[in-house]
Amino acid sequence: MMQIKTIISCLFFLMMLQGCSKRTLKQKESKINTIVHSKYIPVGYQLEFNDEFDQLVLDLKKWKYRLGVKSGGGYASKEIEENVYLADGKLIVRGVYKDPKAEGSNSGGGVISIPHFKYGYYEARVKTQSGAFWHSSFWTYNTKDTKKATEIDIFERDSQYDIPDGIVKIRQNVIQHSSGKPITLKGSIKLPLEFDPSKDYHIYGMLWEESSVKFYVDGVLTNTISYPEDKYLHDETAIFLSMIARNTAAENTACYFDYVRFYSKSN
Repeated sequence: MMQIKTIISCLFFLMMLQGCSKRTLKQKESKINTIVHSKYIPVGYQLEFNDEFDQLVLDLKKWKYRLGVKSGGGYASKEIEENVYLADGKLIVRGVYKDPKAEGSNSGGGVISIPHFKYGYYEARVKTQSGAFWHSSFWTYNTKDTKKATEIDIFERDSQYDIPDGIVKIRQNVIQHSSGKPITLKGSIKLPLEFDPSKDYHIYGMLWEESSVKFYVDGVLTNTISYPEDKYLHDETAIFLSMIARNTAAENTACYFDYVRFYSKSN
């Protein structure tokens, strides 16, 4: 009789665990599938690609790691996988000063989307690094054919930009690589900010159309760059979320990406 009671108790316990597991899975699925869109989405655009970073590990069907060494032009940084992880619904990219895992050099990292995109609205909610002389960015670039690459820097944050006036800035650029050397288009700017982007999350957006690229910060249009397709070679680009180090970086830091989304124009 005791054995029967024990078996029944074990079965009941297993059923409870299974029920809890199913509820937890449903809760996770519900959280992932419920997206609160910002109020800044242009009319007539629909979500095509996104990552809310609510899962436990990076979705390698959507992303690959940014790896390699960035040197020259004031940069000295090794990008490694270990500096990229998910926690509390955020993609976190660390910057490590004199990292033993990078043979003692400063290390950063990032992710690159596997799918490529073209015209549409791009948006990410980000809290940038606070450490001096690190360079964080939300940008697009063709990883399939770099000979005809469009580069659009939705934002680049680097304390080097604040010199010499001490005003916090980000860069917003369109750079054309198809002519054999990078050409930064007229209208690319260092944009002064009225806030410290390392203190809280802000929404950075970009609307790429056939004739222009428009940049937004928290829904406010901050810059427009003329970029007509009949004059410049437009191509599909991957989304980059990343951070690298300047050779003057001297402390640990991190950049936090809450989500990233791409909206294409509805037919």
